[in-house]
Amino acid sequence: MTFKVYKTPGSREIKMKNFFRIKSFCLIVMFIIVCFTRATFSQIMTALINDLTEKILELNIDPNNYEQIIDSLSSNSLITRSWLIKYCGAKEIYESRNALRQLLANTPFEENPPYQYSFTERADILRSLVDLEDSTIKEELKDAIIIMSDDSSNIAMLSSFSEYIMKKFNDEFGWQYIKPYYLMGSSQLFGIDVYHLKPFLNSDVSEEVIQVLRNLALADYRSGNRITAIDFLTDINDEEIVNIITQASINDPDKMNRYLARENLKKINYELYLDLLKSALETETEYRLFIYDGLLKSRQPSIYKYVIDLYKSNKYPFDRSLIEDELENQWLLQPKEEQSVAILLDSLSTSLNQLYAFDWIGNQNFIQQLNSYIFNSKNYYQSNDTISSASQMRLFSAEIDKELRDSTDLINKFVNQDAWNFLYPQALFIQQKINSNSLVDSLISLNPSSVQAGSNGFTMIIKGTGFNNQSEAYWDGYTLNTLVISDTILQAVVPSSNIVVENDSIVISVFSPIAEMKNDLTFKVISEQQNLNLLVTLTNSQGTQIPASNVMYYESAAGGWKDAVNNGDGTFTVITTKPTVSIRMFYEYANQTVHNVPAQNNTYTFQTVNASVQLKNSSGNLIDQGTVQYYAGAWRTFGTTSNGVAYKELLPINYSFRMIYEYVLLDKQQDISTNSTVTFSTVLCTVKVTKANGQPLSGASTKYYSGAWRDIGLTNANGEAAKELLPKSINFRAASGNVSQDKQQDIGVNNLVEIQLP
Repeated sequence: MTFKVYKTPGSREIKMKNFFRIKSFCLIVMFIIVCFTRATFSQIMTALINDLTEKILELNIDPNNYEQIIDSLSSNSLITRSWLIKYCGAKEIYESRNALRQLLANTPFEENPPYQYSFTERADILRSLVDLEDSTIKEELKDAIIIMSDDSSNIAMLSSFSEYIMKKFNDEFGWQYIKPYYLMGSSQLFGIDVYHLKPFLNSDVSEEVIQVLRNLALADYRSGNRITAIDFLTDINDEEIVNIITQASINDPDKMNRYLARENLKKINYELYLDLLKSALETETEYRLFIYDGLLKSRQPSIYKYVIDLYKSNKYPFDRSLIEDELENQWLLQPKEEQSVAILLDSLSTSLNQLYAFDWIGNQNFIQQLNSYIFNSKNYYQSNDTISSASQMRLFSAEIDKELRDSTDLINKFVNQDAWNFLYPQALFIQQKINSNSLVDSLISLNPSSVQAGSNGFTMIIKGTGFNNQSEAYWDGYTLNTLVISDTILQAVVPSSNIVVENDSIVISVFSPIAEMKNDLTFKVISEQQNLNLLVTLTNSQGTQIPASNVMYYESAAGGWKDAVNNGDGTFTVITTKPTVSIRMFYEYANQTVHNVPAQNNTYTFQTVNASVQLKNSSGNLIDQGTVQYYAGAWRTFGTTSNGVAYKELLPINYSFRMIYEYVLLDKQQDISTNSTVTFSTVLCTVKVTKANGQPLSGASTKYYSGAWRDIGLTNANGEAAKELLPKSINFRAASGNVSQDKQQDIGVNNLVEIQLP
């Protein structure tokens, strides 16, 4: 049997389907393999959070009210605290860290708990603080490690705490306590997790850790630990890793581990990796698709011939259809993204000599001719002439394609099917690589973008990006005679037979081999009565034209709102027979509508205003730093104040603006068509704290709540602490010793917040 990865020129849909058929299957399976563990962990965390959420709801606590959750951590109920402690860590409620630290200080380890130490409340608090990346619990974690180290049932938490201290504080303290367990390894009744060891590879105990990993890679009871150890040793290029991988790829009892071990070897010794793949064909009964896949991805002629010889000799009868599919999958020959064009061209030239040695291609004069195309392509590319460089590769492809079909000359020039299968797709991939900086990312404009029905044929100019020498234009799926002018301009001949009747939705597209098309454009064949009369433009506040996002127009209730024609230069054309229309301009997610616009021989210009949003303090001075948003379908970024002001060009309509300052947000609505300056002002909020007898209390802690409790400061001798805040209703808290009192107040009405502590 022979293999032809391309059909005859022209069957483009068939070509692209064949491109992706097996590749898609392989990618899907590989994605499942690589992501399984990560997805499982995510599912476990989601299940934990859902379970804790249900328990918290049973306590009549709102799981989304973090302030209530934090306050409830001081509950007298051990069960309540336990659920909330775990919830704070699982949900990553960083605002809870202070409360958890306080709870930790008041919760020592029990001397002789009726269960393992990792199940105690103090251990739960530490675990949540680790989840919350707390940086103040180093000594507490060390104490916990010492206490838990004598009981193997604590190994999961013991390893987690040791890893955190190493990663967070660069302290290998925990290694001496977990080392005996990792030397022992997992068993049916006891389990360690190798992933906890990664931070220790960059520590003073790295040599000990490496030795442990070497043992675990080949002998641990858990398959996940074995392959994780191999991953870690591969990442550091351990001197023993090649030997370890070789043993694991043959002897590991888990078939997935054997496969993944070989994949690790690919990173450090590619030739040995290929040898192991060949050996695996003798022993492996599963994942054989990936073995052939890995061999052919080498893009080495000798390996390619090895696979073909296996097929022709029928050495593995059950693999016959599998090999056939793989050999038809030319995507396996796609170059690696990081390989340069020069290297790819040199490799292609080297391949010619090897194929000649296989008697797949001949003769030497023909080899020299093909090499001349490669040489010229390389020179053009190095001179930044990508069009000519790709053109030489196109000549290369055309020549071997012609010789494959030429059965009359078997002496001077010939290319057999195997050589064609290897060379032709690689030549096309190199063409794609040459044009990788200018692929057909988008089509920009058509000129003309419409004609009257019954007109003569015409030449249409298509502007876009990344055209190459094989780009072809399509008219509703039918090929147009296309001339490539440059990588940004095509000329396409439209015959008169295409424009006989009115049609306002003709799809213009461009196709290039092995390139992804990002968008199409629409061409209109209009009736003879229509006129292209209304041009719509957009300028900024300085009168400079800027590109609009979109323009729509309204003729009647029956027709509704319609899209205007995008001219590709930031302007739009309204095609209508009506004397007047309504127009809607879209820009920066907002839109502005005007009515009764003359639609015949007219240009209508929308203009933005330079909206400015100011932030002033209670003294009227501009201050930083405030974050500004505006609402247009959703809250959009406006900017951050600089010298107290943020600017943005917007359509002149009514918006809601939002200022965020010191974690407090305040909204304000304003029509910037009448006043383009939006001003937010803070008030000097004063919190006055008094004792039960009414006397001022100095040194009291004052806070306000906005997503979390934020510091105002300690009260002075007059019992007062002050801060500039946006005027709205805010919760305040005063505390002294173990006594605290909260109060909610709208400081826009009264900026003096008085709190009396009992």
